[in-house]
Amino acid sequence: MNPKRRSIGKRIGLSKCLFRGALIWLRRLAGDFFLACIGVSEYLYLKLRPSLWNEIVAPDFFIAGAQKSGTTSLVDWLNQLSEFRVGVMKVSYKKKLRREIQFFNNPAVRIRGLSWYTSRFMHGYINGEKSPEYIYRRASLREIRRFFPRSKLVVILRNPVDRAFSAYSHYMRGYPRSRYWDWLLPGESFSDNLRAEFRTGISFGFLARGRYSEQLEYLYRLFPRGNVKIIVFERLTADPSGSLQEIAGFLGGGEIKSDIDLTAVNVGRYTSRMDDPTRLWLNEYFRPFNERLFDLLGYRISEWEERL
Repeated sequence: MNPKRRSIGKRIGLSKCLFRGALIWLRRLAGDFFLACIGVSEYLYLKLRPSLWNEIVAPDFFIAGAQKSGTTSLVDWLNQLSEFRVGVMKVSYKKKLRREIQFFNNPAVRIRGLSWYTSRFMHGYINGEKSPEYIYRRASLREIRRFFPRSKLVVILRNPVDRAFSAYSHYMRGYPRSRYWDWLLPGESFSDNLRAEFRTGISFGFLARGRYSEQLEYLYRLFPRGNVKIIVFERLTADPSGSLQEIAGFLGGGEIKSDIDLTAVNVGRYTSRMDDPTRLWLNEYFRPFNERLFDLLGYRISEWEERL
């Protein structure tokens, strides 16, 4: 970052960041507590009436993230395959289908209950759903394991530097609707938001979401590695057909047809670019986390190293 810029503490006050961060954390903790309470009560009810399990269609897989890594495109591609059904949800906002149900991370959706949720799926299909929040929210992963411990998970990982700037651009396009999302300084510059997250130590979206090694370590404690498929975003975009075949095979599907429309969807437009000092700082920040990630995966991601 440019050392000549005034510090974020002097510009807007560190206390403002801490106050906003505390409010967001409290809201998130309250939401996680609510999710756990609903989950435990519903799970105990199903234990008392095990026959109810036969009445639901359980999801076979979850596209768990990461945010801004092509998960929306993957939903569209899988739904073109006759074997698959990736659940979506009707919402009033702009009167359109939302590709994310967010059942295990959104209390307002979770309260609708497991019967409502499983009605998104159908017998005879390989059923699934996606939410990029799942890989980032430990409470969500715990709830998925509580109800569907044998499910498979697909995780798409994008260069964390590019992912962070893509998320910032997405938030800026969504403002003011995104003012309640996980960033400390809505409307402020990318570097200011990075500095605020780094200086306060509050784990929010731009830095924390890119620490993939932390997220995978927790995921592997809950689910066997054989149930987790890691896809590299840069390889997905370079060879969508091959990547889709790899994912479909992992989920139990067959050979994909050549007439699938593999056009990327939900591709954001950038109104600015990341400056070189900020990219350099982010490269250094994420370097130790990427090294730990490569150790977990057992291979390096050369596409990321080429951007260093």
